[in-house]
Amino acid sequence: MDGTDRITPADLTAAERADPDALARILDAATPTLRALITAGFPQRHAATLSIDDILQQTYVDAFDALPRLCRALTRDAADAPPADDTLTRYLSTIARRNLVDAARMLDAEKRGGRGRRGAAPIKSPHATLLTQLAGPRSNSPTHAVTADEALAALKRAIGNLPPDYRTVIEQYDLALRPMDEVAAAIGRSRGAAFMIRARALRLLRRSLGSAANFLSQSA
Repeated sequence: MDGTDRITPADLTAAERADPDALARILDAATPTLRALITAGFPQRHAATLSIDDILQQTYVDAFDALPRLCRALTRDAADAPPADDTLTRYLSTIARRNLVDAARMLDAEKRGGRGRRGAAPIKSPHATLLTQLAGPRSNSPTHAVTADEALAALKRAIGNLPPDYRTVIEQYDLALRPMDEVAAAIGRSRGAAFMIRARALRLLRRSLGSAANFLSQSA
C-alpha cells in the first residue's frame, strides 16, 4: 500500500467487528497494488470476456469474510509482526493471483471445447458428471467407502450450502448445462467473472465433500 494509505490500529479494530467502512478502507488502500498486479499478468487473449475489474471484484468478495479474522490476528500479533497493511496487501494479492489464474484456465478450457466434452460424458446424470470432475484424475476408493447414492447426496447438500451466486453457477452451468453467457447474465456478472465464481465454487465443493468427492461409480 502507498505510504499515504497506511492502515491504522483504529481501522484494524473496526475491521475486526466487520465494520463495512473499515473493510472498504482496507480494500480501497490495496486497490492500486492489486490493479497493477492484475494488469501485469492479465491474459490479453481474454480481454473481450474478462476485465481487470472482474478480477478485483471477485477478489474482494473472496476476501471479505476472512478480513475480520485476519485483522484480529494482526491486532493480537502487532508487536512482532510486519506492518498490517503489508500483510493485508500480500493476502489480497494472493487471492487476486489465484482468481486471475482460475479465470484464464477456465476460459482457455472453454475455448478448447471443454463444454462439448462435458456434455457428452457417458455418465447418466449431471450430478454424477460433476462428482467425477470434482474427484479429478487422482480419484481412488476413499478410506471409508461410500455408496454412489451417498456420494451424490453429499454433493447435493454441499451445493445447497454454497453462497447464492456460486450455487446458481453450479446449478445452471454444470447441472442444467446452460451456456455460461446465460448464467452470467442471470447473476449480473461478466462471463469471465462467472467462470471465476465457478472455480471458487468447485474449490468449496471439494473441501466440503472430502472423501465423497473421490468416489466414482460406474453405475451412477
